[in-house]
Formats: sequence, structure tokens, C-alpha cells
Amino acid sequence: MKSIKRLRVISPVRFGMFLFVVFVLVSLLVLTVTVRAGQQAQGVEVTVQSGDTLWQLARPYCPGRRDARDYIAYVMEVNGLQSTVIYPGQVIMFP
Repeated sequence: MKSIKRLRVISPVRFGMFLFVVFVLVSLLVLTVTVRAGQQAQGVEVTVQSGDTLWQLARPYCPGRRDARDYIAYVMEVNGLQSTVIYPGQVIMFP
């Protein structure tokens, strides 16, 4: 049976710095996920009517200098759409 090799801390200062860096990185990751979740929840929900297109509905919510194609791609991602085809009664979130 093999003997289990125990690890030991040679430099407590370096080990403490390592733990601090890991803590900061994990905290930043949690903060980023929390902020993104909050951003996705903001916006306007619109119920699609007969004859509506995604482009027509998105026009009033598209930020001024943003390329409309990029905004439509973002709206599709937020709503889990595979194409720009939408149907009456469907609810679309415009962030």
C-alpha cells in the first residue's frame, strides 16, 4: 500500500496571499454573475401582435448609436430565439 504524501506549507505568507487571490477571484466571479442576472431582468416585455416583426418592435428600444443588427442579436440571445421569426401572443423582452 502506498503511503500518502502530506503537503506542508513552507511559506505561510505566500499561502496567505494565494488564499487572498483565490478569494478575490471567486468574489469577482460571483459579482459578475449577479450583475449580469440583474441586467437581464431589466427591460420591457412586449406581447407580439399579428403583423409585428422583431425589427419593428425593437426599433424604439435600440440604444441611439448601437447597430440595430447587434441589438437584434442581443434580443434574440436574451429571449432564446433561434431566428427573427416571432408569433402573435409571444412575449419578447427588450433589455
